Amino acid sequence: MKKITNTSNFERVDWLFGGNPGAIEAQEANGQRELVNSSQLPAKGDRNVDVKAQYEKMGIKVIGETKGDDLFLDVELPSGWKLQPTEHSMHSHLIDDLGRKRAGIFYKAAFYDRKADVNFDARIHFGVNRLLFHEGDYSFDENGEYKAYKSPFVGRVVDFDGKVLFETEHFKCDVEYVKNGFGRGYSEEYKSASNKIESELRIQCLQFLTINYPNYQDVNAYWDLKI
Repeated sequence: MKKITNTSNFERVDWLFGGNPGAIEAQEANGQRELVNSSQLPAKGDRNVDVKAQYEKMGIKVIGETKGDDLFLDVELPSGWKLQPTEHSMHSHLIDDLGRKRAGIFYKAAFYDRKADVNFDARIHFGVNRLLFHEGDYSFDENGEYKAYKSPFVGRVVDFDGKVLFETEHFKCDVEYVKNGFGRGYSEEYKSASNKIESELRIQCLQFLTINYPNYQDVNAYWDLKI
């Protein structure tokens, strides 16, 4: 496979001053194409993680550091694994042989600020939010407010694909506003009530996880299970 171009070796300062409109965006898009067609992965993680060791745990063979490019490692992916682009030129996914996202790859190919890192995914996640936000509804009502603000709070534990493994009680808590120096903001009563609800629902989710998936934060846990 072709290697990723080290764009920092080809500085074009004139691009930063409009010398070639769209050139930087094109460079970033080309960087993504090179990444997903390469046998390379970032040498650094976005957390304090031993990237080489983690790749090996996932069955990814680390051949060594990429010559002339300290952002990447040369690797050999397991059979069926692949790198997949997203609609954003700086973000791609590492997909396993079962079509599951195992890591997010950030790569900014712009010559003046070139960087890359990997963020490994745990299989089980939880979150507390408005019900409609959980369902992906970020639409607005006739007053320009999120419709979700009228839906109850709920906590959910979900699998990698969004399958709900556990759902808490639903708590209604309508948003309340008060005027302030900037126009308006949340009332103290609302902030207190919503914080209390979110805390309670978070506890419910953690109780479920402690019993059923105590290692949910481990990015290597549970991928071999049928859930």
